[in-house]
Amino acid sequence: MIGGENSEPSDSGEPFSPPWAASNKKTRFLIGKYQQLKKEKVNAEMQKLLDADAQILELKRQLAADRVNIDELGTKLHNKQEIVRRRKRKITELKAIANENERPIQLKKPRKPYVSSKVQNDSSDKLEQLSRFQQLRRKKKTIAALKPIHCGSNSMSVSDDKSVQDGLWTTLIGTTSRQVMESYIANSAVCMNDIIPKIVKRRVQECEKSDQNQLRSMRVLYEGGMVSKWKYTNIRNSSDVMKQSSDQSRKNKKSQFMQSCDIPKILPYKTLMSYIKNIDLGEVLSLEILAEKLSIESVPGVYRPLKPFLLRLADMYLTLHEKDPCLQWFNGEEGVLYVAVGADGAPFGKDDTATAYLVSFLNLLQRVQSCNDNHLLLGANCEEDLALMKSYTNHLREEMEEVEGKQLTTERGKQVVFKFELIPSDMKCMSSHSGELNNCATYFSPFSNVNQTSKRTIGGTIGGPEATWQPWDYTKRLVMAERVEKLKTKLRDPMGKQRNEVTKFIAQNKSRQEFVPPLGIFKGLDSKYFCWEFGTLIQELLKIPNLSKGHVLKLHTLSFIGVKLRDAVSIYSRVEVSKEQVENLKVLCQQFFNANCLLLADITPTIWTVGGAIPYHTSKLYQKLGYGLGLNSMQGREAKHVKLVKYVENTCNARKSLRRWTVFRHEFVCMVCLREKDPYSIAYRCKKRNISDSYIPKRVRDCDDWFCHCGLPKTATANQGCEICTSDLMKYIKQTVASGKIPPELRQFHQNYS
Repeated sequence: MIGGENSEPSDSGEPFSPPWAASNKKTRFLIGKYQQLKKEKVNAEMQKLLDADAQILELKRQLAADRVNIDELGTKLHNKQEIVRRRKRKITELKAIANENERPIQLKKPRKPYVSSKVQNDSSDKLEQLSRFQQLRRKKKTIAALKPIHCGSNSMSVSDDKSVQDGLWTTLIGTTSRQVMESYIANSAVCMNDIIPKIVKRRVQECEKSDQNQLRSMRVLYEGGMVSKWKYTNIRNSSDVMKQSSDQSRKNKKSQFMQSCDIPKILPYKTLMSYIKNIDLGEVLSLEILAEKLSIESVPGVYRPLKPFLLRLADMYLTLHEKDPCLQWFNGEEGVLYVAVGADGAPFGKDDTATAYLVSFLNLLQRVQSCNDNHLLLGANCEEDLALMKSYTNHLREEMEEVEGKQLTTERGKQVVFKFELIPSDMKCMSSHSGELNNCATYFSPFSNVNQTSKRTIGGTIGGPEATWQPWDYTKRLVMAERVEKLKTKLRDPMGKQRNEVTKFIAQNKSRQEFVPPLGIFKGLDSKYFCWEFGTLIQELLKIPNLSKGHVLKLHTLSFIGVKLRDAVSIYSRVEVSKEQVENLKVLCQQFFNANCLLLADITPTIWTVGGAIPYHTSKLYQKLGYGLGLNSMQGREAKHVKLVKYVENTCNARKSLRRWTVFRHEFVCMVCLREKDPYSIAYRCKKRNISDSYIPKRVRDCDDWFCHCGLPKTATANQGCEICTSDLMKYIKQTVASGKIPPELRQFHQNYS
C-alpha cells in the first residue's frame, strides 16, 4: 500500500513525506520528484563509502612507512649487536692472550729442528736432507707463523694465502741479494720451465708486433741497398735450424733460446711490404699532368713539388742536427741551407734509359758525395735532353725562384732559408738544359768563351775583361738566343739541311747559345779518374826495345802529366781545402795544361776544363763558402742511379708502368721516413776528413823515403827520385812547362814524335 502510515523517515529524522502526502487520494503521483529525491540519497551513501575507502588507503600508507622505519631500525640494531659481539670476541681473545702470557714458563722447551733448511745444489725447489713430509710440515709452520703478521685481525681464523704470499715475496725480494736471487731462479725447474718461458714468450710476441720491430725490419730491407725478397726471407730465417722428419724430408724449425721461446724475428716480407705501401709519401705527381698542362708529349715518370719536399728534408736534417751535429753553417748563417739541384741520365733496366733529378744540402759537406743524402726529386723513363725534361727544368726554375731567399717555417716550427748555389751535372746535360750547343761547337766550353783557336793559349786565365777568357754573361746569352730564334724564322729547315747555317751564325757571334737558358748559373765537374800505379805502367812501356825518341818523350810527358793531374784531383775533389791548396791547384792545373799543349798532340775540351775552368771555379767557390769544389761532386749522384735500379730489381711484381712510383716509395721510406722514425739509424759526423787524399798513394802520402813522388821506388844511386823523374829528359820537360817554350835539347825528340 502506498502512502499513509508506511512512509519512511527522512535524513533529518522527520518522517519521509512522499509526493502525494499533501494531496488527497485523487491527486496525481509525482514520480519525477520521487526519483530525484532517491538519487540524492544514493549519491550521499556513495560519498560516505568513498570517504571510508580514502581513510583506509591513508592508513595502509602510514602502515607501510612504519614498516620501513621498523626495518631500518632493525638493521641498525643488528649492526650494533654485531659490533657488540665483535668487541666481546676481541675482549675474549685479549683475555686469552693475557692468560697465556701469565702462564708459568714451561720447563720443557720446544725441540729445535735438527737440520737447517738448505736448498739442493741442482734444484732450488727442494730442501736437502729432508723428506717430502718434513718439507711440507715446515712450509705449513712457516705459513702459520706468517699469518698473524700479514693477515688482518678479522682473518685470523680464515686462510688468506694471498696476503701471506705477498708478504713472503716482498720480504724475499727486498732482503735477498741479486746474486742469490739469480741462483734461486736459475736452479728452479718451476721458474725456468714453466713461469719464465710463459713470460718471455708473451714478450717475444709483443716484440715482433711492435713498432721497433717494424723499424728493424725496414733497416734490414734497405740498409746497404735494398735486398730482394729471397735474401730478406733468408735473413729472417737465418736463425732456423734444419730438422729431418720421419719421412726423410727436411724442413726448417724455429730456433729456441728457452723452452717454448722462439728467437724474435723480423716481419715477414709480405707483412712488411703491406706496411710500406700504407706509408704516406706526401705530394707526388705524375709527369702526365705536367705534360698535359704544357701540351707536350708525355713519358712515364713522377716528380715532387720542390717547396714542400725541401721543407720536409729541412725538418729531418735539423732534427738530426739537434741530436748529432751534421750541418755546417756557411759564413755563420745559421738556418740558411744551401741547396744543390742537378739532373743526370743513367741506365734504368735492360735496354732502357732514365733521367733523375736529385736534390741535396751542401751544408752536409762530405755527405753530399753519398747516395744516401741525394734525394730523388724527379724520375722519368726518357733521355735527359727530351723536350719534357727541358720544360720541367723551366718549371723547376720557377719553383726555385719562389723559394729562394725567403724565410720559411717547417711543419715542426723551424725557421729556414734556402739558397740554390750549385747545379751538379755532366757537360752534356749542362749544355742541353742551358740551351747551348754541345762541346763539338767552335765555342765548346760552357764555362767561358774559349774557342777551338784560343784553347792552346798558355798561361790563360778566366776572369774579368783583363783575363784571357770571360765567363758567359747571362744577359748576352738571352740576347743571342733571341737573335738565333729570329734567324730560324727566316730559314726553311733550320733543324735539318740548314742546321749548318745556324751553328755558323752562332760561332760568328762568338757564342754557343741557341735557346733561352732556363738557368742563370750552371756549374759542372767531370768525373774523377786516376790510377795509383800509372808510373809502373809507364816504366814497363819504357823497357820495350827499339822505342823511337818521340815515344820515349811521350811516355815521360805522360808520367809528368799523370803526377800533376793526380795532385790536382786530390785537391779539387775535396770539400775542405785551405787557401794554400787553392793556390797550389792553379799551379798544378797550369802545368798540366802547358805539358799537354806543348808536348802532346791536341787540346780537348776536358783538358782545357781541367787546366782553366776547374781552378777558376774552385777559387770562386772557396771565396764564397770557404769550401772546395768537392761540394759539387757527382759521385753520390752516380751511385744513386745504381741504388734506384735496385729498388725495381728487388721488388716483386713491379709493373713497368708503375715502377717509377715504386722507386719513389722505396726512396722516400728509406731516405726520409726511416730516418725520421729512427734518427740514429745513420751516423752523421762533421769531422775533417780529406777522403780525396786517397788519389795519392799511401806510400807517397806518408813521405816514405824509399819511394819517389810519382809512386815508383827511388834509384839506388840517386836518392832524389825514381829513374824516370831524375832523367835528363824529365828535366827538359819541366823546363819546357815552366818557360812555355820547347828547348833545343827536346826538339829532336819532339820532331821525331810529330
